[in-house]
Amino acid sequence: MRQSEEIDKISKALLVAQKQLTIAKKDESNAFLKNKYASLVSVIKAVKGPLNDAGITFIQPPVSIEDKSGVVTRLIHESGQWLEATLLMPLPKNDPQAAGSAVSYARRYSLMSWLGIPQADDDAELAMPERKSPKKKAKATPKHAAATKALNATKSMNELKSIWVTFDEATRTALTDLKNELKDKFDESA
Repeated sequence: MRQSEEIDKISKALLVAQKQLTIAKKDESNAFLKNKYASLVSVIKAVKGPLNDAGITFIQPPVSIEDKSGVVTRLIHESGQWLEATLLMPLPKNDPQAAGSAVSYARRYSLMSWLGIPQADDDAELAMPERKSPKKKAKATPKHAAATKALNATKSMNELKSIWVTFDEATRTALTDLKNELKDKFDESA
């Protein structure tokens, strides 16, 4: 955390603002995790009025360092006093989608953390590097061997999708890691 030389005025103003803050409404759904979370819009709606009424504004320019992206959140009081902190997220992939997701996540959680707004960590999975699933793998069968051969023979994302939808759930469960590797390979060559 960094701050201006004096912080007495911004500290008093933050106290005034925090008395007016409410919980950010969970207005978005995460289809993958099947839960709801407060969007960036919802968080900004919850904090902007009380902060502005107390003479505080905020800025959140994006930053990237090596394989991390995030934001610097600066709270600025009308007196010129300020507080700031940087929040960086590891990128699961080095592409614009991952960077955008990390910046959006960092903006929401930085504001909520600074201002004491409670929020269940419902969609943290979006900003985390992909981890191997702890699910128990299905036992390999001759059918899985044939499916593996078919997947390895695919030459494009469209072929991969066409073959994938023909597999039953047990085969999909057993071959998810292979499918993801192939998908990444096709994404990189696109």
